[in-house]
Amino acid sequence: MNMKIMEWDISCYEDYKNFNTNILDTKGILNSITEINPEILILSSYHLSYNSILKNGLEKYGYNCKINTDNPEKTERNRVLIASKYEIINVEFNDNLGFYTKDWLEVKVKIKGEECKILAVHVPASSTNTLYKQRINTSGDRKLFLKEMLGKFAAYEQESVPCIAAGNFNLHDFTTNSEYHSKFAQHMTEISAGKPTYIGQTYDRIFANGIFLKTNLIFNVSAHENSYTDHSYLLVDINNKGEYKMKTSKVSENELTSDTFKQVVIFSIGEPCAMGFCNSMEIVDDKGQRSVVSFDEIPYAIVKKFFPALADCIFNGPMPGETVEEGEIVIYPNNNDDKNCRRTTRVAKGWKHIYMGAGNHLIIKEEIFPLLAKYIQNKSPSEIYATWDEHIDEFIKEISEKE
Repeated sequence: MNMKIMEWDISCYEDYKNFNTNILDTKGILNSITEINPEILILSSYHLSYNSILKNGLEKYGYNCKINTDNPEKTERNRVLIASKYEIINVEFNDNLGFYTKDWLEVKVKIKGEECKILAVHVPASSTNTLYKQRINTSGDRKLFLKEMLGKFAAYEQESVPCIAAGNFNLHDFTTNSEYHSKFAQHMTEISAGKPTYIGQTYDRIFANGIFLKTNLIFNVSAHENSYTDHSYLLVDINNKGEYKMKTSKVSENELTSDTFKQVVIFSIGEPCAMGFCNSMEIVDDKGQRSVVSFDEIPYAIVKKFFPALADCIFNGPMPGETVEEGEIVIYPNNNDDKNCRRTTRVAKGWKHIYMGAGNHLIIKEEIFPLLAKYIQNKSPSEIYATWDEHIDEFIKEISEKE
C-alpha cells in the first residue's frame, strides 16, 4: 500500500505583517492538498479562522481532522492541524507548554488494524510579536518546547508501534538551540532528508522512529515551492510493508561473551547516522535466533573484542563498485592515500558485504551467501534493507539442510 505524508507551514509574510488572516488563499491551499491527496497531512501556522474553508473542505474530501483549540479566542494565533485518511483513535495534548500548548498535537491512527502515532509541532522562535506588535522574548518557552520534544523523541525510540513527528521545527544553521537537531537524530531518523523549506534553510522536518522505518520503505522525498505561502511543503512517498514483528532479544553488556557471536551467520550494521536502526547491529545465528546490540549502550570497541568478525571491519558507505540508490551522495577516498583508504568499508575474510543504502550494511558468511542471494537478487539497496529478514526462517532451514 502506497502512502503519502505531507507537511506544510502555511504562513504568509503579509498575513503576519498585517495580522490579517484573510490574506491567505486558503482555497488555493485546499486545492493543492486535494490534488496531491496525501494520506497523512500536518499543517502548522494554522489559524482557527481557516476552519470554514480548510478544515471543513478537508473533511468533505474524507479526512479526519484534529486541531489543538487551546485559547480559541485567539484565532489569529498559530496552531497545528493533523488530517488523516485513517481513523483517529486517540488525541493527546501537552499541558506543560503554557501558551504554546496550542502548537503541539499528538494523535494515534489505525492503519489496516495497526496503530501509528503522529506528533505535529510548531516550535516557537526565540522572540515574537504580540497581537499589538510588541516584540517579546520567548527563548525560555522555546527551550522548554524543545526539551519536551526531546523527551517525546526518546519515548518514540522505545515504542513498539510506528511513530512520526513533523512540523516547523524552527531549527536551522543560524538559529539558537540548533544543537537539538543532532539530539533528536540520536532517537529518530529525519526522513525529509534536510530539504530546505524557507529562505534556503531547513525549517520544516519529518522524523520517524525505527519501527516506522522497518515497516515502511521510503520511495521519494521532495520539497515544493508554491505561490500561496512562504514555506515549501514537504512530501514523502512511502510503501507500507505491514506490521513488523520484532523477533529479537536485546543484548546487555553484562550478557556479552564470545558465545554471544559464536554461531552468527549473518548480521546487519547501521552507521551512527544511518537511516533506520542507526548505531546498532542485528545478529542472526545458525538456529535463527536474533539479537540486537546497541552501540549507544555497548561501545563498538567493546563489542569487537567478543566478535572476531568485526576485528578488521570498517563501515563507511558502500564498498567501491557496489550499487547505491539514485540521489545518495558517495565520496570515495583517494586510492593513493593509505590513510584515507583505511576508512573505506571493508569486511573480514570469509564474509560477504552488501550495502543497503543510507549507511546500512548486511554481512553474510561467504559459504552460505548463495542461499540468501536468491531472495535479494534484482532488488535495490533500500528494498534489500526492508526485506532481507523476511526470509530468515527459510534461509536458516536451508542452512541446516545443507549441513
